[in-house]
Amino acid sequence: MAKKVEQKEAEVKEEVVAPVEEQAPAAEPKAEAKEIEKIGDKPKFVPSDDAVANKNFAWLAYILFFIPLLINSQSSFVRHHANEGLEINIFDFIGLTLLLVGTLVNSTVAAVHFLMLIFVIIGAGLLVLTIITKIYMIVATLQGKETSTPWMWNIRIIK
Repeated sequence: MAKKVEQKEAEVKEEVVAPVEEQAPAAEPKAEAKEIEKIGDKPKFVPSDDAVANKNFAWLAYILFFIPLLINSQSSFVRHHANEGLEINIFDFIGLTLLLVGTLVNSTVAAVHFLMLIFVIIGAGLLVLTIITKIYMIVATLQGKETSTPWMWNIRIIK
């Protein structure tokens, strides 16, 4: 057993005292580790100049989509958020319409009554979803990000 330990120690000493040419390949894994560390670090988000200049009023697109377009319709950042605001406002209108129809229509027919209950549930759900989405998109706009709404289609209404 002592011979095995002595042999291991001798091998370790030989590796440590090995010529520089043999140690050169060992330097490559260290370089790879540095690259991995750089890749692992998350890059910091830097908004574009257009976003920095227009984010102070582009968030208004989620209240009334055309207000930022009246201020600066040439900006691609403003047009993007006006388009997203229009999409959200369309869903807002659909949800409000379903909610109003569901609450205002009275009927003694069970099927119609059930349908109106479904309208109320879907309308209220859409309104809650659009409010949450508006808050998310306003925060993203104020940070200078050009994100799309997470649950809607990707149609460009405003070009």
